[in-house]
Amino acid sequence: MTVYTKLLLVIWGTAVFLLTACQTNKPATPLAAATSQPSHTPAPTIFVTETPRIVETAVPTSTPSPTATQTATPTPFLAVSAPIMSSQGQLAYIKNETLFVETAVNTGTFSEIHSSIASASWSPQGDKLLLETCDLTNQAYCLEPIWLLFHSETNSILNLSHTILNLPSSYLGTPRWMQNGEKILFWEIIEGTISILDLKTSQFSTPIHVFMAHEFWELPNENLMIQDRLGSWANELHVYDLDGKILWSFPNTRPWGIEGGNAGVLGFSESGKLLVILEPDEKMNEFAVFYRFDPETFEIESHYSYQIVPATSVEISPDGNFIAMHVQTEQEGSEDTELMIIDRWGFLQSQRPNNQIVDWRLSSQPTTNEIMSDGLTRLTYWIPGAPVIEIITPPNRYTFISGKWSEDGRFFIYSTVDEAANQSHLTLWQTEASEPTLLATAEGTDGFQNFAWLPGGTAFYFNFGRSELWKFEVAAGSLVLVASATN
Repeated sequence: MTVYTKLLLVIWGTAVFLLTACQTNKPATPLAAATSQPSHTPAPTIFVTETPRIVETAVPTSTPSPTATQTATPTPFLAVSAPIMSSQGQLAYIKNETLFVETAVNTGTFSEIHSSIASASWSPQGDKLLLETCDLTNQAYCLEPIWLLFHSETNSILNLSHTILNLPSSYLGTPRWMQNGEKILFWEIIEGTISILDLKTSQFSTPIHVFMAHEFWELPNENLMIQDRLGSWANELHVYDLDGKILWSFPNTRPWGIEGGNAGVLGFSESGKLLVILEPDEKMNEFAVFYRFDPETFEIESHYSYQIVPATSVEISPDGNFIAMHVQTEQEGSEDTELMIIDRWGFLQSQRPNNQIVDWRLSSQPTTNEIMSDGLTRLTYWIPGAPVIEIITPPNRYTFISGKWSEDGRFFIYSTVDEAANQSHLTLWQTEASEPTLLATAEGTDGFQNFAWLPGGTAFYFNFGRSELWKFEVAAGSLVLVASATN
């Protein structure tokens, strides 16, 4: 079957996201005061054997005064990317197709790699960065990328095509590191392939071919659970090894089903050994069926089910102990939904109307954005099973953009937009404090976003709009501009 046939099927039953070029306007600098500090002296240039050149520079640590709105130089991608954080907290970011990699965690000194960087992703161990480079002048994404490997410990770059001789020069798909940090998967949705780049053996192969790999998950023992989507009502779920052999298929027991079929995955938790499957019945009603699923032995057992509307509203807490899903209210003619929190055994813990989860605290306690009957919104904090919820903010007309808990659960940073006043707000809430603290207000509604906490909750990075990257130091209470697209 050709790619064109697949595209027709995608239009009918699947949404495909394409990477497109964007041009942005630089918003005003956030209003903030920070102690000015002297800049570090730039380190000398380091030359390596590969084409890209690495230069070490120090980022200015003083916060500039507020400036008027300016127009940023157009670039194919975001002028300043979201923070790219390693598991240890080492920062990397892309600015105007140049990669900046922190020399060590929290140093503020960066190695610069000038090589038309399109994307970068850390290995799980935080010792390597996979870099995708290409000329983006006349294309929206990399049709013929060059893949580089940056080793943070040695500050060196390796062109993978020099060591992996059978590495194709064509588009390979979306890269994803495997947990061992020695293999990289390339996921090509339309072609239905998953390729493997093995850094230890210097081999590239494409062992897995399906119709359309809608999503996949890595299981223990380097196995992959893949949802193969043929359309809205035609899904298959299988487990493959890295040689492309099917080890397990979803046990569809319906007489009109096929092995592995009708398995639209709504949620999966390896830690909770929980698999949530969308299963239509004979009348095509949608049910979320919860299974106990062992990701090592593939033993599976149906546990309980819920009829849900809409069908894609299931979210499992990071520890796998609680499931959040939206159900239609019982009021006749109402289009409102209620957020239901159940535990992994199916017992109801909490239920409230018109709530959306913003983030989970300490794996199982959700923070939500609640839309009230009068159109006002407020931020709430739930403890599953508790009779009451905690109100973080009073009702207001702000729009909540995003929020993220620190790993230790001490702090919650969130972003709101006041469209009527044309303002964005950055606010920090500490669980022991009674009131959240407003950190910054900025002109415009682009919003503070892409929060990334350092381990221990000592600081976090974030973007304002698409042209600035900032850092907030919790102990010092100071905002520091890390990067701006215009300088």
